[in-house]
Amino acid sequence: MHNEYRSMAALGKYKNRDGYLPKAAKMIELVCKTSKIKKMLIFKISILLNFQTWDPELEASALKVARRRVMAHSKDRDDVGENLGYFTISGPNPDFAKHIPQMVRNLAEEIKEHGVKDLNLPTDVNHFMKIGHTTQILSDRSTKMGAALVEMKPNEFLGVFHFKPAGNIFGREFYTEGRPGSQCPSESTFNPETGLCVLPEN
Repeated sequence: MHNEYRSMAALGKYKNRDGYLPKAAKMIELVCKTSKIKKMLIFKISILLNFQTWDPELEASALKVARRRVMAHSKDRDDVGENLGYFTISGPNPDFAKHIPQMVRNLAEEIKEHGVKDLNLPTDVNHFMKIGHTTQILSDRSTKMGAALVEMKPNEFLGVFHFKPAGNIFGREFYTEGRPGSQCPSESTFNPETGLCVLPEN
């Protein structure tokens, strides 16, 4: 799902509160290896997020944070961006195929509600707190992602998403405006359908 939102931004189809965000010149397709969901309290969620690849190191770091079972950002992340999501469920058989994508949508659609006047990260901390999850998801600086999910307490779940390099840097745009693919890294290939720059797999 994260790459779907990045594609929308790259192609100029991501809705701002007023109008649309501009097209992105070098939006990278997030590298995140497909894995099966394990029926346990801590499990991989790459299938539900529609990733083709997965970064195990970022998954491990996200899992470490998730296991604290605290809805608070970690410290000393060494250029790793972090989004936290939360949802509650009811009943004995939770539908994760429904709840996890909705959690991501809540993080990815903040700009639709609160809006931005340009691509610079806002200096107003209160405004940034309302859109910071989305600006991280749409950052063209980030190229890899990993995530983890834990049950904090009965029927309450915490999702931790780690991105590298970190995307939210004050004083910078969260992505570069321009014709899609016009500034893709030289080692990447451009996918005109998604508007994303696809880096080679390691």
